[in-house]
Amino acid sequence: MSTINVNKIQHESGAGDNINLDASGNVECAGEITAAGNITSGEMTTDASKEGTRLFNAGGMLIRNDNDANVINIYSGGETSLDKTFEVTSSGSITAVGGANFDGPVSVTRVSDTQSCFEGYKSGVGSTTSKITADGSSSFKGALEVDRENGTETGVIIREDGTARGRWYANGNIVTAGALTATNGLFTEETGINWRISSSPDGAGGSSAMYIGNARIGTTTRSTIWLDPDNPDNFNDKNEYVGETLDVKEELQALRARATQQDAVIAQMVTALRSQGVTIDTTEV
Repeated sequence: MSTINVNKIQHESGAGDNINLDASGNVECAGEITAAGNITSGEMTTDASKEGTRLFNAGGMLIRNDNDANVINIYSGGETSLDKTFEVTSSGSITAVGGANFDGPVSVTRVSDTQSCFEGYKSGVGSTTSKITADGSSSFKGALEVDRENGTETGVIIREDGTARGRWYANGNIVTAGALTATNGLFTEETGINWRISSSPDGAGGSSAMYIGNARIGTTTRSTIWLDPDNPDNFNDKNEYVGETLDVKEELQALRARATQQDAVIAQMVTALRSQGVTIDTTEV
């Protein structure tokens, strides 16, 4: 085997050294490096199954690092951690300061339903602010906004095994195939109370009830009608009606009692008139 003992190589027509060699094996080239074959570095040069880097002459790069270390780092303005703009580790994680743009889909496959496919963080905050898991579940610390151009367009669809069970439209309408439960009641936002279902005390019995116009239909107590709901003084600081009411049950019982009494009087009058020879037909009475 022949050996050339030099530390510099200069082309015959060059103005200076083209290649500098040192005792540690470092090579400094003044110009470009061109290789007809692959370029390999690290332990991979002697054993293809070990760590190292290989640049293929047909295009492509292979990097092997078994220690979960950074294998690609890109910096801008310096070489500190604050200057790093892009990073790839041997475990497959990628950090990009400038974001990422994709023309195609981003596909994430996980083994467990609860494993994250997407996690969003706010700088300086350790916990996630948004998260999507492999089973399709999602959570957001902030508001979820859906903006549609037409009020009749669906903003949110809830499906059960592929079938839509609930829809929330852009105009605020809600359509559900099941029950609609509201712990603190349902209200309209229009002027005056057109209808509402409330589970909080309302000043007329303190129990849950449904209101249609001025009528209160109780679920556990008597139903009432607000007699003066247009007077703001009849509402307390909790918007509970405290004005004069009409008890529907009492009113109906009173009307039935009066009707019974009137029936008795009419029966007496009919008997008296018939005793005087007056013919009275009560078939339709």
